[in-house]
Amino acid sequence: MNFRRNSRGRQAPSIDITPVVDVVFILLIFLVISTTFKTQEHAFEIDLPKASQPRLVGKVTRPTVFVNKEGGMLLVRPDLEGAATLSGPDELTNRLRQLKALEPSVAVGIRADAGVPYQAVMDAVNACYSAGIERVIFPYARKEDSY
Repeated sequence: MNFRRNSRGRQAPSIDITPVVDVVFILLIFLVISTTFKTQEHAFEIDLPKASQPRLVGKVTRPTVFVNKEGGMLLVRPDLEGAATLSGPDELTNRLRQLKALEPSVAVGIRADAGVPYQAVMDAVNACYSAGIERVIFPYARKEDSY
């Protein structure tokens, strides 16, 4: 019996960790790519329009309700020339019902002056919903825009 070990050409057993490192790096890259980084919701600047008199500048692309500081409403439609000054939310609801009958999938924009009470804006939104219009949009103007 030969109990001596032959130490020539033999290496100590070891575990190769190269594939483990590769898998860890792939998982790390996958994690970095698939992660969504949360940004602040108010990261962009919105300037509300400042108007001394209600006036229309620019071209509207959809029916838009303008609300001034006193709560007066103005309906502007791109398919008609000019604008219709409205006496209140009831008249706005009637006009929007007529618009809904002409175009069932209409979207209405609401623009309000900077000093408008919140209730006046909600009256315009409620008039849209009462007329059956569910697509209400609140567009805002950038600094470059002329609104």
